[in-house]
Amino acid sequence: MKALREGWVHVLGVRWKLGGVVKCVHHFKLKGRRLNASLSERTSKKYLCDERLHMRAVPAMPRLAVQLHGMPASALHGEMVRCTLEVLNTGSRPVRRLHLACSQPSFFSVGSQDDLQQHYPAALLGEGG
Repeated sequence: MKALREGWVHVLGVRWKLGGVVKCVHHFKLKGRRLNASLSERTSKKYLCDERLHMRAVPAMPRLAVQLHGMPASALHGEMVRCTLEVLNTGSRPVRRLHLACSQPSFFSVGSQDDLQQHYPAALLGEGG
């Protein structure tokens, strides 16, 4: 199923053909959670609205794929390894306001393709290189 525009999709049931001849239909009759907060709810068998088959179709969005290059199969505790994190947008929309978080920012350096030719990242050299 593919939504043609953004909005809400409510699945009411399914329809299929058996052997290309017999048409079959099954409508879903789902009940939500039973209400039991008051005496009137317990005696009248009231149910919440079931929203499991209500979905929101959203517009096209960026889809990020991440690859880590140069990471060894094993490393020692405390060993620093130079590797490249490649972030690709495979979606149909451009990425805006991409944020990157790191628990140890002193061991992290953002650079360009030209920076990969250096022996050590500039952030590890310290001041005065």
